[in-house]
Amino acid sequence: MIFPGRMAEAARWEPIAGRTRRQAMAAGAPRIVFISDMGDALSRAIPFEYLQSEIIDIVDSEAGRRHLWLWLTSARTGWQSLATDCCKAGIRWPDNLVA
Repeated sequence: MIFPGRMAEAARWEPIAGRTRRQAMAAGAPRIVFISDMGDALSRAIPFEYLQSEIIDIVDSEAGRRHLWLWLTSARTGWQSLATDCCKAGIRWPDNLVA
């Protein structure tokens, strides 16, 4: 199942910098957003165009660059396919997207 707009909504979240937090180490840090926390966006059912527009482009947007994005998957072949598609499309991997 896909959820268009979910990452764009997360990109608009306010950074946690300057906010009082119970954990002092989090104060002043960017917000960490976990991609695919309830599923696996790199399954074969998810088209590359969706991954590009709904994840990579959002993470690399002005709003998205305020945060650190964590993208984990169990689909090793999914990473290979995504990397190949990104190279073919000339897409630069965002610095704030950790895979």
